[in-house]
Amino acid sequence: MGTKFKVFICVLLLIAVVASMGFAEGKSAIPAYLLSFFVGFGTGHRYAQANWVPWLVADLVTTATFVIGMGMVAVSAAKALSSAVTGDVSSTSSSMGAALVWYVVAGMGGLAKGIVWIIEFVNIFKVVKQQREAGVIASWSPTFEVLPTGIAAGLKYSY
Repeated sequence: MGTKFKVFICVLLLIAVVASMGFAEGKSAIPAYLLSFFVGFGTGHRYAQANWVPWLVADLVTTATFVIGMGMVAVSAAKALSSAVTGDVSSTSSSMGAALVWYVVAGMGGLAKGIVWIIEFVNIFKVVKQQREAGVIASWSPTFEVLPTGIAAGLKYSY
């Protein structure tokens, strides 16, 4: 195994550990935001102890559609190339047509994946707000006060 593969496996394991930790009393919401933005697949919602299964299913379906579509594009393009080399014009044109159809399928899968990713990331803010209102997670907010003796700035931590 190469070094890149080992690093990739370690990163996946780290993501799984962070996502499975979930919110404890007074835990920060920043990992939920980061997991939703960079990883997807419902990991931010799982960390926030919200319903994460629909996000996992939506991400798996859209990613699979994209990957299968691009794989079939490669297969169809390879068939078209081999048909062109042998001089079979009808097989070449049908393989190119199939490649175009699979390219559209892959494009739609990629577009759907992007839309799901955006909706998932926007939704995590609503989930975190609900968890804050329920008292499950901590809230950080900046403070700024002008006092007679000077200016006071800081962070307010409430739980």
